[in-house]
Amino acid sequence: MNLSDSSTQSHNQSIPRLTGDVALFFVAGFFVFIVTRFGVPSLARFGVDKFAAWMFLSVLFVFTPIIAGGVFLLRTENTKDPLKTRLRLQSLTKRDWQWVFLAVIIIGVTSLGLKILCDKIGLSVDPFDRQPAPWTKWWMFALWAIYWPVNILGEEFTWRGVILPRMERRMANKAWALNSLLWVIFHAGFNIGTILVTIPTIILVPLLSQKTKNTWVAVILHAVLSLPGMIAISRGLV
Repeated sequence: MNLSDSSTQSHNQSIPRLTGDVALFFVAGFFVFIVTRFGVPSLARFGVDKFAAWMFLSVLFVFTPIIAGGVFLLRTENTKDPLKTRLRLQSLTKRDWQWVFLAVIIIGVTSLGLKILCDKIGLSVDPFDRQPAPWTKWWMFALWAIYWPVNILGEEFTWRGVILPRMERRMANKAWALNSLLWVIFHAGFNIGTILVTIPTIILVPLLSQKTKNTWVAVILHAVLSLPGMIAISRGLV
């Protein structure tokens, strides 16, 4: 093998195949479908709050497999970068914070507009068809304390920390679009109204994660945007 062939082979090896990355979104989406359509209703028959059932089952059967899949994909790489560098967990710059602030405003306004639209056309934005009720049991708050970080960190470290950079090496500046599309597929187990309201988040989180090359941007956006909803659910407001 001449030097040119060796260089070409090294270059090809540096560009990952995305089969496993795409498959992980589909497998995780299948688990979401099973949990929402069968697992949650089954526990609800025993008097378990549907959202509590989702939190419990999703930690075990959705987010833990996502994290395991992300670790597996990392282990297939030959990178010598420190884990923090590879996952793009770098300090947030002033510009990063500006993007986060702008995105929160845009997503908040557009998601509210989409919710109003869904209400007018009769699309439910509650994937579990719950009757709003405040949480009265301490263990639901304890379960949430586990679910919330596992959900956000598990998804963002895998979807944006592990997979998005791999997509960028293959697709350059179009990577965020594929990442967003696959994130929609991951949520396919929810109803149409829920997916529609989350579309602004689904677009902007991968886009800004790629633009800033900082996974913390995605983590903070996901956390900030989900926290008000979680508080409203726990208080029985939605």
